[in-house]
Amino acid sequence: MKKIFYLWILPLVVVSCKTSPEFTIELNMPEYHGQMLKLNRLSGSDYTPVDSLLIDSTSKNILSGEVEAVEMMFLTVEGERQPIRLLVENEEYQVTGSVTEPSVKSSGKAQQDLTAYEQGLRDFNSRMRELYMAYRMATIENNQAKADSLVHLLDQIDSDINNYDSLQIVNNPASPTAVLALRNIFYRYNVEELSAMVEKIDEKVRHMEEYKYIASKLDNMKQVVIGKHFVDFGLKTPEGNILNVSDVHDNNVLLIDFWAAWCGPCRRANPELVEIYKIYHGRGLEFLGVSLDRDRDSWLKAIEEDSLTWPQISDLQFWNSKGAELYGVSSIPHSVLIDRKGIIRAKHLSGDELRTRIEELLGEV
Repeated sequence: MKKIFYLWILPLVVVSCKTSPEFTIELNMPEYHGQMLKLNRLSGSDYTPVDSLLIDSTSKNILSGEVEAVEMMFLTVEGERQPIRLLVENEEYQVTGSVTEPSVKSSGKAQQDLTAYEQGLRDFNSRMRELYMAYRMATIENNQAKADSLVHLLDQIDSDINNYDSLQIVNNPASPTAVLALRNIFYRYNVEELSAMVEKIDEKVRHMEEYKYIASKLDNMKQVVIGKHFVDFGLKTPEGNILNVSDVHDNNVLLIDFWAAWCGPCRRANPELVEIYKIYHGRGLEFLGVSLDRDRDSWLKAIEEDSLTWPQISDLQFWNSKGAELYGVSSIPHSVLIDRKGIIRAKHLSGDELRTRIEELLGEV
């Protein structure tokens, strides 16, 4: 009888002693006492709160929750634009310091990898900021020789960052940091190159939202590779009318120009586009500007200031622009050159290379 009783009660003991896995984030950030701190996950382009608290100087400040797998989350403090990135798994975390100079310790390997990865990036970014400030000063002083030499150094650091991220992917494909590294540089690759890099990422971390974002961009890019027919879409003109790509193409040679008023390189490229349009428009060349702006007034002002006389459309959704999504646009300026039959023939052309290609397409029957 005793044996039967023991076997009957044992499962109850086991169940009552079981605890659910969770993460805890202990905060020691006296600089922000009395302020609201939130732990967020990124849903699309918006934050979704996971937990929050008012930082108190008289008690422990702990955020908690549970995740099914490693997930990128962001600590935000009211009044601060910059978040603290965390790779959250069901482990313990201690966050000290400030938003600009945080110290994160964790029992989880994912966060340890992130800390090491971000330290390497921090060194590159610090050097880049120094050089950029020196470049701005050189341009103010009209010291073109110095400015040119600094541009060369900035390009070198940019290349070093690319190599750093590439090695992170190759050397640590099963770490969430490999996904974050690819998220940083995926826009540099064409379809074939990005496909190869995506394949390097281990299955263990393909659940991450950042990986899904890259994979969706790659899927879209595959639909608009050179040699395929253009994908049609329509957005509003400044006058509020829907204008489709097909409306502008209409058997012309068409250049779709993805740009924005806030994009410095785009604005610097516009004078050349204006000149090309004047030369070739009468021979059957059309342009379509697709803006990734958010502010309508800024968009319209830039059109006027830069004398952009060709059709312009936008949904004012920034990087969530329908057109940018369909064409896998992840950096601007981004151009797509389409022949009279509607076939995509080239991308990312400028200068003499763009003019030569336009001449060839206009000459085709």
